[in-house]
Amino acid sequence: MIKAIIFDLGGVIACEDWDSYGETVWQKMAEFLEISHDQLGVLFHKFYRDEGLRLGRGSETEFFSELADISPNEISENDVKDFFYSLFYAKDEMVLFVKKLSLKYPLYMISNDVAQWFDYKIEKFGIKKYFRHLFCSGNIGYAKPDPRIYEYALSKIPEAPIECVFVDNIERNLPPMKELGVKTILFSGVEKLKEELEKLGIKP
Repeated sequence: MIKAIIFDLGGVIACEDWDSYGETVWQKMAEFLEISHDQLGVLFHKFYRDEGLRLGRGSETEFFSELADISPNEISENDVKDFFYSLFYAKDEMVLFVKKLSLKYPLYMISNDVAQWFDYKIEKFGIKKYFRHLFCSGNIGYAKPDPRIYEYALSKIPEAPIECVFVDNIERNLPPMKELGVKTILFSGVEKLKEELEKLGIKP
């Protein structure tokens, strides 16, 4: 019997992952800076992946400073940061669903994110109160699909792995959880998620 639900944040409850070049927030950021998607992508991946922002390394300040430098606009590092942060949004229907689920089930979150960005989103969206524990790669030092981030989270979650279901929108993030005994759902929309959870006996 499923007793607890573990959610991803980006792409499930909040704005899509920044890997998705067609995402609205990515488009708006490129337009604001008047640079191409490719230019934005090179810098984002340099800092987020290569220099390890998502693992608690690297410098958020340098990331925004370099974005400001490559923009033809007269723009400050703080202006870039403020605009970037303003683009984070939650999916209202998912927030409402999570709120209802939290009244009956323990909820947890495992997210690949920069610690500062993650903390800001959680506060902005007002969702911290719905979760028992929040696990962010930027605080832990491991990122999905590295099995170590799942092992770490599961060691802190009182429910047994077999009593949990994990919801993520990226397919490659699911197999390590399956291997640990956790049921998984590939997220493709709130209505489909409700159907999949109902099959497991979960209804808000």
